[in-house]
Amino acid sequence: MMLLDNEKLAALEEEFNEHPNGIELPNFVLLMKSAIVHPEEERFRLVSGLIKLFQDIDINGDGHMEWSEFTQYIIDAVIGEKDTKFFDGTYNA
Repeated sequence: MMLLDNEKLAALEEEFNEHPNGIELPNFVLLMKSAIVHPEEERFRLVSGLIKLFQDIDINGDGHMEWSEFTQYIIDAVIGEKDTKFFDGTYNA
């Protein structure tokens, strides 16, 4: 998620807000592909990763990703990263 700056994150939120029931996988992949700068040769790997990410984030499994699911995933990932670094001794606050 470090590949998304505040401007791109705000644009994603706007897109999510236009879909109150959440966005579906194809929309998520298109949105993220356009938000993340990537070399053309990494396109397949990026799309595969985005599909897996969507599946991980869609906690309720309804095939739609709500903004709350997306943001909660980011928060959990950041907290998990800090916990891992804390316990392996590499965390510097």
